[in-house]
Amino acid sequence: DVVENRSAQSAEMQMLYHCNFGPPFLEAGSRVLAPVREMAPQTPRAAEGVDSYETYSGPTIGFAEQVYLYDLLADDRGHTLSVLVNTAQDRAVAVRFNRNDLPCFTVWKNTGAVEDGYVTGLEPATNYPNFKGFERTQGRVRMLPPGGRWESRWSLEVCDTAASVSAVLAEVAVLQSHARAVVHRSPQARFSPP
Repeated sequence: DVVENRSAQSAEMQMLYHCNFGPPFLEAGSRVLAPVREMAPQTPRAAEGVDSYETYSGPTIGFAEQVYLYDLLADDRGHTLSVLVNTAQDRAVAVRFNRNDLPCFTVWKNTGAVEDGYVTGLEPATNYPNFKGFERTQGRVRMLPPGGRWESRWSLEVCDTAASVSAVLAEVAVLQSHARAVVHRSPQARFSPP
């Protein structure tokens, strides 16, 4: 994707790719796995579920969304990924992206009733889903000069065998082996407003 500022003056830009997934990848016991450098719940509501932030429940009537904000580990070229894997580990979907272009990652858990949208979002982005004023103070709003361009590439990979799921989970494990994950139990000022 390319964003180009065709204006005669500088302009701000933000980009968040909201990739929603439901069944057959999302079910009771599904997990989202990524090489975590640091993770924090966005709100007190999300903090309520921090002990199971990687795991999904089945459809739950009246479920109130939970959002988790990640700083992910990457390889030497900036490549990283997140994986949503089903309970049997024979189906998964991986979102691959480059941290140099998309340094922020968000998981949106919305496991309400199927009729209300039983879904999760895996969201690589230039910023976290906060008000622009807060993201600006954190240095996460991009400024494009006149004629300036921002470009990124990302991809989705569907795994439909136990072997392919195992291979993509091994990629996560290799990246994770470079650092111990820091998981915050409450919202953190560098990720979201107090």
